[in-house]
This record gives sequence, C-alpha cells and structure tokens, in this order.
Amino acid sequence: IWNASYDAPVVGMPVNFSFLDFGAGTTSNNIGQTMINLGIIGGSDNPNFAKVVWKTPALEGHYCIQVQLNWADDKNPDNNLGQENTNVVAAHSPALFDFKVHNDDKKDHKYSFEIDTYTLPKQRECEDNTNGTNIKDVLERHNRLRYPIPEGWQVAFNPQNFGLSPNETIKIEAKITPPDSFIGRQPFNIHVFDERHVMAGGVTIYIEKN
Repeated sequence: IWNASYDAPVVGMPVNFSFLDFGAGTTSNNIGQTMINLGIIGGSDNPNFAKVVWKTPALEGHYCIQVQLNWADDKNPDNNLGQENTNVVAAHSPALFDFKVHNDDKKDHKYSFEIDTYTLPKQRECEDNTNGTNIKDVLERHNRLRYPIPEGWQVAFNPQNFGLSPNETIKIEAKITPPDSFIGRQPFNIHVFDERHVMAGGVTIYIEKN
C-alpha cells in the first residue's frame, strides 16, 4: 500500500519491481513495471495498489523483492525503495530452510521470534469517502496480530532464543510443518526482535503444495 501526502494527485506514476539474489553485492533482476495513480490522502486514489506477476525462479534460494516508486517531481527520491526478503519452499512435510541473523549494534543483544501470516486483505468495494479515510480502521485491518499461525501448523526454530555479540552472525534453521490436508500457498512472516522489542529484521516464507 503506497500512501502519499502530496497536495496534488500523481497521474501515471511508474512502479518498478525487481529482485536480488540472496547475498552481498548481487545484481538486480527485473520483474516488471506497472503504473498507478496516487492522489492526496483521503482521496479516491489513496491508498492505491501496484501489482505485477512474478514467477518464482527455478533455482532454490532466498530472494529480495524490491519495489521502486519513480515520481519525477519528488523532493526526496531517495526514500522510494521498499524491499521484502522472500523464500518459496515446497511443503515436503516438513518444509526446511535457513536464514541468518546479524547484530549490527555495538552492544550484546538477546533475540526471539514473532510470527504472523499477514497478507494484503481483499480490497474493499468503493465507498462514500466524503469524510476521508478512517485511519484506525485501516490500521486494524492490517494489524499483523490478526493473522496468527493457522490451526494445525507447527513452526520451530533452532535455536529458538539466542544472544549475539556486536557484529556476530548466526544461522537459524527453521521447520514449518503443514497439516496433512494442506493444499495451496501459505505465507509466514518471521520477525526477529531483541530484548528491547526492537525489530532486527525478518523474512517472508511461502509454503506451497499442489
């Protein structure tokens, strides 16, 4: 969801989608481009949604999806890039994968995980927007606490809780076990928090089974 506070609507703003191979110094791979109209807050074009079709690469591994907003008249074009780490895993009972957690702070920290299955809810039909967008309603609909782990699923990490010294990195082994009846595609958002409940980062995993 892209939100704006501009005084005038933006007509036909290009949105570029790409992905990076997992690693350091990797190159960008184009996914596609689309155009959206993004207007003032509370207007009929805000929020708006940009979508493209992406076929998961055949090579297994982690991928960083990036989305770049290209508005020609932006006063600060350096804050228009968003990204999401993803990993599509086939649900072989269980799905096994790993990822790294790094402490880039100057102090020791202890870490733990929080998991949700948030995905963009179905967009509502157009309504009378005379009084503007109900921000509280929007925040509630997108509250990740409303999207817990579904019944019958099991998620485990090794290690489950751990500490890291400054500049230390650890590899986390993860296991997600779906119920026997599962067919389809299920996202899992894994968030890593330190003891202050400051988010260190996270990854999104998609479990698929045909």
